[in-house]
This record gives sequence, structure tokens and C-alpha cells, in this order.
Amino acid sequence: MKWIEPNITEIITTNIVYFSNEFPTSCQRICEALDISLLPDIEHKLYWVYEKDRWDQKEIKNEQKIDLSFNVFDKRIIKKMDLAPSNILFYDAGEIINGVIHFTDYEHKAVYHSLYKNFYTFESCLRDYLSHFNFSYVDVENYYEYKIQKEKKKEFLTKRLETIRSPKFKEEAKSLRKLQKLDLRELMMFSKSSYHEQETKRAIGLTEIKVTQIANLRNTIMHAKGFTGNTEEFPHNYQGFKKYFGEVQYFKEAFFRLLFLRSKQILKRKKKYNNELLDQINKMNDKEIIEHFYNWRL
Repeated sequence: MKWIEPNITEIITTNIVYFSNEFPTSCQRICEALDISLLPDIEHKLYWVYEKDRWDQKEIKNEQKIDLSFNVFDKRIIKKMDLAPSNILFYDAGEIINGVIHFTDYEHKAVYHSLYKNFYTFESCLRDYLSHFNFSYVDVENYYEYKIQKEKKKEFLTKRLETIRSPKFKEEAKSLRKLQKLDLRELMMFSKSSYHEQETKRAIGLTEIKVTQIANLRNTIMHAKGFTGNTEEFPHNYQGFKKYFGEVQYFKEAFFRLLFLRSKQILKRKKKYNNELLDQINKMNDKEIIEHFYNWRL
């Protein structure tokens, strides 16, 4: 289980349009169409800002610069974008600007592909993690009964419980891996529920997981919805992008938490297997030990 995240070099824009005193009107139209207020200078580490019907030259501050060692969801990037004019960050090599990053650059297949793979890994690992506790659909049924007693709005819960108890559901579940009939949101809700503390006495360790935010992000990625807050009226929206960026942070936290817990499970299982093997070897004579270590290769 490994988190995949592109480097900023995979999405940075290097095919830059620079400001020109010879074509100020074209530069103005670009800014208006893209809802930005600046363009970089072609010769120096400077940028030009269009405001109050005129172009003014300004120096790039350190907090407006991007480090190419960053991965795309490094928290430092969103902090820099928050403060940067037009949410644009610059990369300079030598004396000129060689690249820019705007939040719309995140509308990139490398971003979608990495998150898609991370969700596949996370969901598969979560099922394996819960299966290790020997949870079955009976536990899920008990969980819904517990929730129905706690919740005021019970219609959905009651219908879902009826579905899980239906002959069709049970028949389909037989041909699948454990808990395969549950979607990610349902698995996460089950994992973080106080039901375990009250009823199963099994410490799942995922009570802090942000179910709504992670499920929303999964829906965005799996259905290739706009990651940069785009709507029918506006091509992009920074506040919408910040929401998605924050959801990725919640997802990363849950991913690494699950990775830690699953690793502990696997280590415990390996230790048990290793001790059982050593116990068996202790009962062998030297010839049997030699045969054990050499014959398994055949």
C-alpha cells in the first residue's frame, strides 16, 4: 500500500505567454478571459499587473515562487496560492521565469490518475483490514440496527438494512470477497462508528476519518468532475479548488492512518507465522531442517 502523488513538474506550465509592450491589448484580453490580473516578464524575474487601465511592473517575492521539489498536494502550495496575486506562482531558473503554476493546472490527468489509484488501494486495503477482524454482513446488519436506534431519520437506514438482509443481496455476496458489496462510504461509516466501542469491543482505530469529505472527493475523481471548482458560468473558482485540495488532505490522513494500522496487522500475522514455523523446526532433526529449506525451492 503506497500513496501516489505527482511532482509539481508534471503539471507546471512552461509554454508561457509573456507580457509585451507591443501588444498590451492582447495581454489585457488574456487576463480578462482567464480571470487573472498579471503576466510574467520575458526578460527578467518580474511580472506585470493590469489594474486601473494601466500595466505596472512588479518584483516577484519569495512567497510567490514555487519549488520544483514539491509534490502537487504539499500544504505549502495552497498557503502560497492564498497570498499570491491571481493565485499564480512562478518558477525561475537563472534570470528568467521558466514556469508558472495556477490552480487550473491541477485539471491534469496525472492528478486524476494518481487519486484514482489511491482510492482503489485505500478501498481494497480497508476491506482487507476489516476482514482481518472477521467482520461479516451479520456485523453490518447489527451496525444498522444500532444506527436506527440512534438516528432520527431512519428511512434510508431501514431500507439499506432490508437490502442487506434480502436473499438477492446474500446470494450475490457469496460470489464476492468479504464485504465487497459495501461501497467506500458505507465501509468508512462502519469503520468509524461508535457501534464498535459499544457493541463489538473491537478497536478499529478509524474514528477520526472524514467520511463526507473523502466520499465527495471520490465522487469527483471517479466521475471526472471539475477539480478546479469549474461551473457552467465560471471556468474556475479558487474557493472550489481549495475545498477539493482540503479534501485531498483529509484523504491522505485517512490513507496513512489505515496504512499504519494495516501494517501492524500484517506484522502481527507474520510474527505468528514465524513463531509457528520455528516451533515446527524445533521438532525436526538436522536432515529434516535441511530438506525443509532446500526442497521448498523445487
